[in-house]
Parts: sequence; C-alpha cells; structure tokens
Amino acid sequence: MNINKNKRRKALEDGNFFAFIPNRLEIKDRPELTNFPLNVMFMGFAVRENSHISGTALYEPVISSFKEESELQAMLYKNIYGEESWLYIQHEPALTKWTGKKFVSKRRVGMAVGTEWNQFFIHLTMLGLTNGERCRFS
Repeated sequence: MNINKNKRRKALEDGNFFAFIPNRLEIKDRPELTNFPLNVMFMGFAVRENSHISGTALYEPVISSFKEESELQAMLYKNIYGEESWLYIQHEPALTKWTGKKFVSKRRVGMAVGTEWNQFFIHLTMLGLTNGERCRFS
C-alpha cells in the first residue's frame, strides 16, 4: 500500500488542508515564460457513502498562445480532460502582477489577481472545481 496515500488519508481525516503552488515554466531559450506556471491544478473534495473522494483538473500551457505586447504577457492554459475549459493568465512584469480568469463550458466562472507568485496561485486555485468541469476522480 502507498505510504503517501495513507498519510494523505489520515491528514484529511484530521481536517488538514492541502494547497498546490505550481512550479514556474522553464524552457531553454524561453526565459520570458518563467513568469508563467508549468501547469495549474484545481481540486475538490467530497464525502459520498462514507468515502472521501476527490477530483482534480489539470491545466497545461498552450505555448503557441503566448503573447507579449508592451507591458503585458499572456498565455492560455487548457484542461487536459476537456478543451471546453481553460485559463487565461496575464502577467504585468513592471507591476509584478498576475491576473487569471477561469472558464468552464465556455463561461467565465472565476478570476484572481495577485502581486506575489504564491498569493496569486492560492487565490486562483481556491476557485476549486466547478460543476461541469472535466476532471479525474479518485
């Protein structure tokens, strides 16, 4: 049996909360992309029939969508489980400011703004899963 899985289960039973802060996107010869995450994950928890279940939706960058104009950088992220959900992340380097908008079924379901990397992603991923968002259950 997986020890980490047991630790997570015990932590959940004890009421602990898990947070996910993405790593920076690092691609050789593309230093401008380091202001963006490697990926973004949203998670939701539920109890069904006395069992803990969770769902995760992982969003990966569409590198070809990267745009840099004046003082603004932007990139699109697609849900790997269904392209009808995506994120649009903007970065303003001069202000050290990020803005993220989340869309599910082509409808905007949330937005976050932050001036620090960790703070921004905590606020963005706090949106969690949205009804109708494609995800993986476990």
